[in-house]
Amino acid sequence: MAAWSFWAMRPNAICLPPIWPGPVSMPPSFPATGGRQGCRSRPNLCPRPPASTICSGCMTDTAAILPHRAPISTGNWRCPRRSRRQGPSSCDPAPLRRSNRIMAERKDPGGPGWRARLGLMTLLQLVSTIAILALTVIAPVSQGAIGVTPQAVGYLVSLAYVFATLTSLIAGSVIAWAGAGRTIVAQVALITIAMLLTMLGGLPALCLAALCVGSAYGVNNSAASVVMRGHMPKGRQALAYSIKQAGVPLGAFCASVGLSMLALAGLPWRVGPGLIILVGLGFLIAFLQRFPNPAPGRPIPARHVLARLLREQRRVLRRPDTRALAIIGMLYTSAQLTVTSYALLVLLDEGWPLALAAVLAGTLQLGGAAGRIFWGHLADRLGIFAVLGWLGLVSAALMAVMASGLPGGVKAVAIVALGFHVSGWNGVYIAACSQTAPKGCAAGHTGALAAYTMAGIIFGPSLFALINGRLGDSATTFAMAGLAPLAGSLIGARSHLAGYLRAPSRSKGAVSARG
Repeated sequence: MAAWSFWAMRPNAICLPPIWPGPVSMPPSFPATGGRQGCRSRPNLCPRPPASTICSGCMTDTAAILPHRAPISTGNWRCPRRSRRQGPSSCDPAPLRRSNRIMAERKDPGGPGWRARLGLMTLLQLVSTIAILALTVIAPVSQGAIGVTPQAVGYLVSLAYVFATLTSLIAGSVIAWAGAGRTIVAQVALITIAMLLTMLGGLPALCLAALCVGSAYGVNNSAASVVMRGHMPKGRQALAYSIKQAGVPLGAFCASVGLSMLALAGLPWRVGPGLIILVGLGFLIAFLQRFPNPAPGRPIPARHVLARLLREQRRVLRRPDTRALAIIGMLYTSAQLTVTSYALLVLLDEGWPLALAAVLAGTLQLGGAAGRIFWGHLADRLGIFAVLGWLGLVSAALMAVMASGLPGGVKAVAIVALGFHVSGWNGVYIAACSQTAPKGCAAGHTGALAAYTMAGIIFGPSLFALINGRLGDSATTFAMAGLAPLAGSLIGARSHLAGYLRAPSRSKGAVSARG
């Protein structure tokens, strides 16, 4: 008893081996259940309850395991996941505080809190997408007042995605250092700075704006995965991530249509970036009201960032399921960006009226938003790789139809269906990233896989432009681009037959236990 009192007074004390072999007299806050209790990762090495009921080593809420609810005032504790000889685990998060409501809510993770998390992360995805695509609309409508030509906008957007790719590679280290909540706050701050620089105009300011908005976009999926993982209802995880990812096509639609309508209404072009700033600040207020005091991470030496990056990439490439996800993500992203970027060009080259072609191209974005929700719902029942394989196969067939000599009505239906399929994979993919992540490593794992999707964004449209310049026939090039989703469908089918990421068993009221 004296030994227990000595260790109980030490804040952040490391759990010692149990000192009670069986049912003995214990402090009032510790249950005498007749056996040794502890957290999920080391059930026999954590004999005393933590002050915050959250094990900072394995992220387990011990209030759900131990029958007690009254924690003793001894500060946070740590559950050693690895031996001292091996060193601390690279995935161990920093010790948590009671105020860190993002990672350690006392309520049931399947309770009402998951709706707020999903809604906020969807809004953040919407704002981030509008911000990174705003320049593609503002530059033409400003009629040169922004200081760059419309042709230079493509290079600025590519520069933003390059920074997004680099940031996604180190997203795990950034979130481990700053914490998911503070990373999201910094993301909104970078978007605000980028829009202010856009309002200034000029090539130097726009280059800095591309740096800021690309860096903000690169950490978005990783931070959102930390906030959402373990809090979405079991059997609805793919649907939840698909709803969140529906913010991408909706954001693209709002950027292209909304900002254009502002210009048609006669408003100055600077009103668009100003509205994006207001929406971002509105999100930040709502976020901080829900999560008022996001806890920081722990310091990470700069020399460990590269080592962590390489470790995360080795983990992705070592496992066959994550290796398949990386390849599928790069192939499907290149196909999606090729379709959304050049569908209008293909229709115009075939003699379609500009107004009708623009309407059909806009339906690609709305079809993508609806498709992500539908395919996410279906992936929870059929399995993730089964849905990914089907989407690639149908997308390749529809891209071939667009390049054929079929009547215009058939092509109009095909382009609407193409948006429903070629953009519907992303939410299912992000759900797969979260499900395949080791416990405590959701941010780094998602960022490591997101780097491959960013690579598809950079190289896919560029490769299409190169081939189209050589062939001089956009329809034929469009059909050739369908080889990318076709290859991805074969990988998805092979992974599904191998038994990876099959649909989980469903039980009413169950929630995900992974966190």
